[in-house]
Amino acid sequence: MFLDSLSRSTLFFKIAFTAFDLCTGLFLFLFLRKTNESTHRVFIYLWNPLALVSFSLDGHLDSLAICLVCASLYLFALERKPASIALLSLSFISKLFSIVLLPFFIQRSEKKYALTLLFLIVAAIFFPWYFRGGWNSLEGLWLYSAHWRFNDSLFMIVDAWCDFLGLRYLSDMPFFSSALPRAMIAVFYSAAMAYFAWKKKEVSLLRISYWSMGLLLLLSPTLHFWYLTWMLPFLVFFPNRAWILLTGAIMLSQEVLTGYSLRGVWVEKGWIKLMEFLPFYLLLFFDYIIIVNAKNK
Repeated sequence: MFLDSLSRSTLFFKIAFTAFDLCTGLFLFLFLRKTNESTHRVFIYLWNPLALVSFSLDGHLDSLAICLVCASLYLFALERKPASIALLSLSFISKLFSIVLLPFFIQRSEKKYALTLLFLIVAAIFFPWYFRGGWNSLEGLWLYSAHWRFNDSLFMIVDAWCDFLGLRYLSDMPFFSSALPRAMIAVFYSAAMAYFAWKKKEVSLLRISYWSMGLLLLLSPTLHFWYLTWMLPFLVFFPNRAWILLTGAIMLSQEVLTGYSLRGVWVEKGWIKLMEFLPFYLLLFFDYIIIVNAKNK
């Protein structure tokens, strides 16, 4: 009875996810040491307020999935690829984001079919975890992915473009208007992933994972602040100023809770999004220009 009540305790989950957060820091420390980078960089992750708020204060599950991804990347660098793929599969079961990294793990492996099969077997073993709440769990996931929008940036532009061109009205099906921009984003992201896979084979797995995860978050119709914690481990190796800025600016999105708590109305403000994302994209573009100019000299 004690263990049952403990497992239902909010404090229990906060402690558990804080522990996974610290384990992530350990794997990052070991990875930095292996790559001969300064181990002090681990504090980019450990001391980032976004991680502290998301895991220790709010107790979000992403802490577990991120820890497993970091362990997977580290083991892959040690050439322990079966263990790496198994952990990546467990991360996928914990949070679906991880699936976008699988093609790059497989591409950089010799035993592609065997490792793909291993990923599927591990996922199949633990997939019933999703059904602990019955089929309603999957129904909720479908409704969330098909209709929910919050704090989007690039998706907002695609959605507005569909409105401007009148593409929403090409069909009378009720789900078409929300599905169209999502389908366009999915096609674009798939094309980008294919480009990364076939034109950037020489790029390290760590860097290609950084690109893929970053693009996924920017294209997503929903970007809660704790989603951005997925970028924090990569910033230890690629300390991009724009992304570090966004890890702080994203908390502006929580302004929506003021109206919701006072009036029960969930309405995002355009000027809040502008303050959140405009400095990020400007700095991202500015730094990109600097890098390109440096390469051309």
